[in-house]
Amino acid sequence: KYNDYGDFDFWSCIESEDLECLILMYLQFKGYYIVSSTLKKSTAKIEAAMISRDGKTRCYQQVKRNTPLKVEDYIDWVQNNEIMYLFTTSQNYGVANSDKIKCITKGEIELFVKEHPELIPDNVRYWLYIASKSSSQT
Repeated sequence: KYNDYGDFDFWSCIESEDLECLILMYLQFKGYYIVSSTLKKSTAKIEAAMISRDGKTRCYQQVKRNTPLKVEDYIDWVQNNEIMYLFTTSQNYGVANSDKIKCITKGEIELFVKEHPELIPDNVRYWLYIASKSSSQT
């Protein structure tokens, strides 16, 4: 898929599962461990539960493509010593703010991918390769 400028748009092409995987990799890099039993689709509100390396903080995440994720929809869901990470390719997080809700930007993920290509799964690397070839031809 191409954007209005004729450039390949990585964010429009990455599959939902690959996007979730990329965000989970990013959060692991930031210091969280996945609680593997929570990876099952038992709840629509989160992708997985994670716990910080020091064991003091739990985090959850919701990842969507081209769909708004409004901070206000998650504020009451998160308890003390918990953080909710939101990522949507639309970058539309509503107007509310909360210390318990962290909105991940595309720029953060792009920087992570650029600085740590060795951590990126092969299926995500494919789309990055296509995007780099497209941008080098313009």
